[in-house]
Amino acid sequence: MRFRLEYSPIIGVARDVYGSYWEVAEAVPGGPTGALLSKKARQHRMYVLAGVIERRGDYLFNTAVLFDREGRFLGQYDKTHPTFGELQQGFSCGSAYPLFDLDFGRIAIHICYDEFFPEVARSFAHQGAEILFLPVAGGKPITWRTRALDNGLYFVAASITPPSMIIGLIGAILAETADDGIAFADLNLDVRAVNGYGDATLSYGMPCIAPQMRNRLDDTLLETLFNAMRAE
Repeated sequence: MRFRLEYSPIIGVARDVYGSYWEVAEAVPGGPTGALLSKKARQHRMYVLAGVIERRGDYLFNTAVLFDREGRFLGQYDKTHPTFGELQQGFSCGSAYPLFDLDFGRIAIHICYDEFFPEVARSFAHQGAEILFLPVAGGKPITWRTRALDNGLYFVAASITPPSMIIGLIGAILAETADDGIAFADLNLDVRAVNGYGDATLSYGMPCIAPQMRNRLDDTLLETLFNAMRAE
């Protein structure tokens, strides 16, 4: 499995050239960046995930767009935790946590500062995400590895400043870049890791968090999980 993660055209461009985020913001998916990404996805028969600054009416969003192997627009994720600086620049907060069912598995996306909030990754894990992607300006690899380990999912971080990483279900680094480049790894989505206790409820969180487990230890959910473990 290989993914290409890109950033909007402002990266590497002097601020005095493009002026403000409002000036470079574009429509999604019909803007120039979207058109280019769609073309490349179709040309190389690959999924393309990219960060874009979107102007939506009177609102500005830091968003990530996703195109399929035919170049079709599948959807987007709007950053839900803008930094204070972004808020000062006029960015609005996203309000949804979408998942995308692709031809190989279920993925989710969050952006940059979102990584600092563990509830984001946990929410995606509860919804069955298998790979969590992070376009990021810098970020903390220790946080990425923790999110993967805590939630039993693969974590793919593409950073402006290296390293970028692909991280396994137990927090191990499977591939990384030391400089500009492409990282790739084979991921087995047929196997979902559990922690050292063999706890099949890991992706559900603690009973005090998951409503379907609270005060219901005889819930059929537990029987289902037990039978699934016994069948492996």
